[in-house]
Amino acid sequence: MSHPKSDRQRLQQRIREKKADIDLFLSKIGPRSSRLTIASILATGLAGLLTAGPAAGGPSFTQAITQAFAMTSPSWRLLCAAATLLSFVATTTLAIYKGQDLANRVAKAEAAVATLEALDTFVETTDISIEKAAEQYTQVLLGVAFVPKVV
Repeated sequence: MSHPKSDRQRLQQRIREKKADIDLFLSKIGPRSSRLTIASILATGLAGLLTAGPAAGGPSFTQAITQAFAMTSPSWRLLCAAATLLSFVATTTLAIYKGQDLANRVAKAEAAVATLEALDTFVETTDISIEKAAEQYTQVLLGVAFVPKVV
């Protein structure tokens, strides 16, 4: 079935608009995903380091730290409190990351961008039917339903 050129142009416009929506989504969620991952890794590592000193050095290590910083209470208390706080931060950031399924969403969005770019090229340069192109476009939309429409 033959379709007027305007149908192809409208489909291309929709493809380009959805790609722009996804690009905007990725520009916001990608850095957030990275920040949460880095925060969790750093907090976990620091919590481990804070507990390693007293565990490996024992009472002589904690007494040395207490004296070096002229603390009134034993340094192990402060180190353990800081490690607990960092452990909480690590757990919370990881839970947010996983709870929002950020890795999967970023991967799906990036794949959708590539698919939309290819589809746009096919619509522009080949005789792909509007029906087939619209079907492929719909499949992409279903995979990234979590991406909000920019108004």
